[in-house]
Amino acid sequence: LLFGPVASFLFILGNAVVIIGLFPAHLVWTVNAVL
Repeated sequence: LLFGPVASFLFILGNAVVIIGLFPAHLVWTVNAVL
């Protein structure tokens, strides 16, 4: 994290948004694949 605390915070926040955004879709996909 060489770009400073603000950039690292935005990077982590962006990753969190992507994970939270994709988790429901991944959950639905997994349920459909199992069934």
